[in-house]
Amino acid sequence: MEAAERLGLRRRASVSDQEAVALLVLSGGYIGFLPEHYAQAFVAEGAMRRIAWPQFTYEVQFVAIARRSPPATRIAQAFWKALVDAHSEQGRGRLGA
Repeated sequence: MEAAERLGLRRRASVSDQEAVALLVLSGGYIGFLPEHYAQAFVAEGAMRRIAWPQFTYEVQFVAIARRSPPATRIAQAFWKALVDAHSEQGRGRLGA
């Protein structure tokens, strides 16, 4: 990852999902990047701690897209509405456009 390379950290393990990253961190032998919302419970129970240095953070933007044609199914429309309801903020982004 770019942030790790920028800091001169060497990769000692490679995993494909956040659950695996969490297991490595919980082992006590690794540090890793996890989304704040995912790590929050581990931090709250004292199993992990956040390294609060600006150079150890990065942001990721997620984007949802849908085809215009054919029209979305009811389940796809419900999913889209759930995304908009959960993630849209006034003045940020254009969900539902």
